[in-house]
Parts: sequence; C-alpha cells; structure tokens
Amino acid sequence: MKKIFSLMMIAVFILSFGNPMNVQAVTNPNDQKITLSKEQIDELAKLHEELHGTKIELINKYIEFGVIPKDKGEKMLEHLDKRYQMLKENQYIMKWDHKHRHKQTQ
Repeated sequence: MKKIFSLMMIAVFILSFGNPMNVQAVTNPNDQKITLSKEQIDELAKLHEELHGTKIELINKYIEFGVIPKDKGEKMLEHLDKRYQMLKENQYIMKWDHKHRHKQTQ
C-alpha cells in the first residue's frame, strides 16, 4: 500500500511541472535577412506548387462528398490562394513568427 501511495505521489509531483516539450519557438535574435539562390527558390517553388495543388484537390473532394459546405469550401480555397501568393512574394521563405501565439497552460 505504501509503495502505491509513494508512486502516486511521485507521479503527481512529476506531472505538476507541466510538459517539458511545451517550448515556444525562438525567433532569430539578430533578425538576419535570409536570401536563397535561384536553384533553391526553384526547388521550393516546385514543392509548394505540388502541395498547393494537392490541398486544392483535397478541399474540392471534401466539397464534392458533402463534408464541407460549398460556401465554406470556397472561403477555404480563397484563404489557401492568399497564403500561397504571400509565400510566393516572400520567395518561398515562410514566416515562422506568427502573431497568433498559443497560450501556455501553467
């Protein structure tokens, strides 16, 4: 009985510290400007074009099967196109420092 109680207390103690993997992404402190070569941009462009096309196909299938209403699906496609255009304008360099941060639980 004492062993079970001790194990339970240890588990409560360990779990009270939270998830150690819940770490926020660290942005580059120097805010260095990253430039890619033409070959790197072309390679990223090809991958992103394939991904964009696949996402469009997937959303269209969900609309076709009735999982997503047509108006909501069109809105999703517009958002997807807008994000893809922003990515193209940034030479396929993603912005990792989103303004929407997840709240950490304590």
